[in-house]
Amino acid sequence: MDRVQDYVGDTVEALARRLDDFFAGDLAYLEATGSYLQIGGSALWEQGGDWKFDDRIRLRLVLPRTQKRFRLVLESEREPEETQPADEERPAPPPPSESRRTLLGLEGRLQETRRWRVSLTGGVRFPLPPDPFVRLRGRLQVLPVASWRVRFAQSLFWFRSDGYGETTAVDLDRSLSPTVLFRSASSATFLLDESNFELTQSFGVYHHLSARDALTYSYTVLGETNPRTQVTDHVVGIRYRRGLYRDWLFFEVEPGIRFSREDDFRRIAFVGFKLDAVARDD
Repeated sequence: MDRVQDYVGDTVEALARRLDDFFAGDLAYLEATGSYLQIGGSALWEQGGDWKFDDRIRLRLVLPRTQKRFRLVLESEREPEETQPADEERPAPPPPSESRRTLLGLEGRLQETRRWRVSLTGGVRFPLPPDPFVRLRGRLQVLPVASWRVRFAQSLFWFRSDGYGETTAVDLDRSLSPTVLFRSASSATFLLDESNFELTQSFGVYHHLSARDALTYSYTVLGETNPRTQVTDHVVGIRYRRGLYRDWLFFEVEPGIRFSREDDFRRIAFVGFKLDAVARDD
């Protein structure tokens, strides 16, 4: 039984890790054992709206002579735009330097095994005035349960501007075939000052078509608990990702449909494009 359990766990974990690395999502970034750099640019079109462009940089750099226990962390992205009513005059966009949010910190790995990982990060978020923060994150990967791989992650954080908060996430993975993975991902983020939980539940099927391309079929529901518990968005999408050059340059296209409470749950089609460069040293 132990051998069967280990085999199932290794099979599901290997497939999940391979797909996470290929799509270069949050899990690949957070779970990387070595240095990790991701530079991406994206364009999004929504029905009845304008094109939105974004770019993002994420870096975890292992410091030399630390046995991979300390990393320099740099994360830079544009601030999300606030939604304006159709009849309200739209304010002038902020200067590029003020529309970006950059986080610079030092991460220390307190414990790292196959099952457990605990890290502590401290630093400053910009723009000025500097916004200091501290973040403690722990991850536990449970032995396979009835062919499922279960992973728990817990983050406790403090930002001077946002106050105290926490994020709890649970991922359930199951291999449907040697190239197909099903994942249920649940998360809840709580901000003490706002007394609100931001809730996310997604179901996805990941299909590795070949060494150079893969598909994801996903359904995501978003919710909140303040001023009352309610669903805010439903999103259905299909994401296609293809490697353009070796194992570091990728292109994505994602058509989908969104139903938002802000739009009275009217159907809104969208399509997103992304160009991604990823470099890692594991």
